[in-house]
Amino acid sequence: MLNELILYIQRIIFDYGAWGVFMATAIEEIIAPIPSPVVPLAAGFFIITDKIFSLNTILQSVLLIAVPVTIGVGIFSSLIYVLGYFGGKPIIIKLQKYLGITWSEIESTKKYFSKRSSDEITIFILRLLPIMPGIAISIFCGIVRYSYLGFLLATLLGSFIRALILGLIGWQVGKLYNTYAIVIAQFEKYFFIMMIWTLAIAVATIYIMKRRRK
Repeated sequence: MLNELILYIQRIIFDYGAWGVFMATAIEEIIAPIPSPVVPLAAGFFIITDKIFSLNTILQSVLLIAVPVTIGVGIFSSLIYVLGYFGGKPIIIKLQKYLGITWSEIESTKKYFSKRSSDEITIFILRLLPIMPGIAISIFCGIVRYSYLGFLLATLLGSFIRALILGLIGWQVGKLYNTYAIVIAQFEKYFFIMMIWTLAIAVATIYIMKRRRK
């Protein structure tokens, strides 16, 4: 199934160019198991036509890869953020006795985030890293109701730089781009699993501490 999705994404990019990059980004941003580097790496291979590195190579990577990726990430990560923003509270309130965490504690987390100007830098770095699933960042920022403007600006900047670099790498390595994407995907998968386990351990710890207090 995953291989079929990746092949489908590659076909979209090959057939539609920059528009295909935008559409493929939408698919990748929403469906977490798809490796995030696939779109810019494939786009670099299929779209950049230069044989030798030049200013035109950079312009193609910017206009035909980085810009469409950034617009796609901006739109669809915002949708996921909104889902977390409005859907997170009812779910947590309904399940708080099972999760061991209350909405007031989520609100405290939000206040903690809002007091630190360095959090935009953290989101930027996470968006810059090719091993970090974008959907995890978006849904978390939505649930804790992090400032949308700070979230969006950090997301756009990090996504732009990442897409630009990966696009140039995809062009440079040629047909080997798929191998690079698979390697990065393995790190991304393990990182995603690690995040889930960390969250589960944190929730379990809070729950046990509350039980002991009672």
